[in-house]
Amino acid sequence: MIRMVTTRRLRAIEAAAATERERTVEVREHHALREAEVEELVAEIRQAEADREDLAARLAVVEAERDEARAQPLLTHEDQVALRALLRQARRQARKVPHVFVLYQRGRLHSLHATVESAEAAAEAEGPPHSGWTPHTPGEPLSPAAEVAWRICPMALGGAQ
Repeated sequence: MIRMVTTRRLRAIEAAAATERERTVEVREHHALREAEVEELVAEIRQAEADREDLAARLAVVEAERDEARAQPLLTHEDQVALRALLRQARRQARKVPHVFVLYQRGRLHSLHATVESAEAAAEAEGPPHSGWTPHTPGEPLSPAAEVAWRICPMALGGAQ
């Protein structure tokens, strides 16, 4: 069967073919971009799997070290004995540091005493009642010495603090 095609119809078919060729090029470019994206994603997945395997191996090592550490006592018996001896010695030395208690009257040195009680008694002999003494709370600022009638301050002897 023979079919006759008019010039107008031929031009329309050629225009449609050109449009389809352009569309085919666009689709191929889009397909190439998507293939590149897929390859990148596959590479990322492989890297993530390798990282996961590495982390799993590290975790196994750390867990083994943890279990080994839990199995060992923190201090051996000998270490505990030595530590106790050192603590006893340090406490004895801390008790041996001699202190004196300085009694101040309105910020001026009044007298030195071996105990807090003897300093309070000396101040009491000068006038203030024994019931009026209050200890200084650590961390609170001291009021100016001239504003306080009587103050007792401990002082270590021999340069010890």
